[in-house]
Amino acid sequence: MSGADEDDGVISEEFLIGQKLILDLENSSSSQPDYKEKAKECKARLNKAAILVNQLNLFSPNETSRDFHATQLRYALIPFYLGLVEQLVGEQIERRVRVEISKRCFENFYGLCERLELISEAEKQEIELLEEKEDLLSPQQRREILVNQARRNKEHVAKIQELTERKLRLLNREGVGAEESDTTLNEVEEELVLSQIKIAIARSYREIRTIEREIPLLDRMLELEKDPKRALAEREAHARLVATSKTDSKFCPYTIVKDGRGGLRKKVFCAHWIQPTVTIEEAGEIDYRIAMQEQANRDRAQAEMRRLKARNSDEEFDPEFDSDPDDEEKLYKARAWDEYKDDHPSGSGNTMANVG
Repeated sequence: MSGADEDDGVISEEFLIGQKLILDLENSSSSQPDYKEKAKECKARLNKAAILVNQLNLFSPNETSRDFHATQLRYALIPFYLGLVEQLVGEQIERRVRVEISKRCFENFYGLCERLELISEAEKQEIELLEEKEDLLSPQQRREILVNQARRNKEHVAKIQELTERKLRLLNREGVGAEESDTTLNEVEEELVLSQIKIAIARSYREIRTIEREIPLLDRMLELEKDPKRALAEREAHARLVATSKTDSKFCPYTIVKDGRGGLRKKVFCAHWIQPTVTIEEAGEIDYRIAMQEQANRDRAQAEMRRLKARNSDEEFDPEFDSDPDDEEKLYKARAWDEYKDDHPSGSGNTMANVG
């Protein structure tokens, strides 16, 4: 094995371990006992991989992403991971130095991706608008840019999950031949790496803007630590301002709401009116079922009213309205009525009918 192959094997090993550690750190709590040890190990392995990449001059200035295989292109993520892990190591007193180093790592990663032509023109224009012309953008324009960035990020996350599952199936050679599996696996790995880089580009830009807003605050904290009297005076002034805000309606204190499950974040871009839960066709079917039920209720009510009216009526006995045809009393009454009609035909009682 040549020296270059040995170095490539070492880079691959250090990168994969560092990548796994950084993902574990982001999904775990900083209160865990081995958190800082993991962060230091991750930083050491990524630094070793970065040194070997620079020694091999892997990403030369005259090459683009199309000139690299996926196994080499993934090493472009090393400065991004270093920027993330740099903020996880060290004590709070070193925060100012850490964020400055982290910012340089993110900027190096962004510049490398721009040189490798991994950033589209549309993304460049959106970033330029947010950086240089943010004050000139209307709220609607700024919202559209942020929505487009969030939508693309969501698509890349879904694509990574799909490609990861597909890669596992190909590694197990489920349903494909060996040669076809190797070819498809290379394509899947390339798409997977590109999607990971796309997500890292968007996040690195957000991290840079966050650090730029954090650095002045950290500088201010360091100044106050050097001048305790000034810090005490400012705290007293802040306390007076808070006390004033309770009585003066011009000052409204901020309320910080914990959004642990992301419920508030999901509702940010939702419509402010109540959304329909059924289609027009489904609503029509519901109305039809309700109307048919109401009609059936009305029919039953009318039938009950007719039955009660026939039971309480003094008119001629009609067996059709008899709810109990086996009742002997009613049967005898019906027979007596029939006999009376036989003995007294219609008009027999009119003795004055032939008087002229």
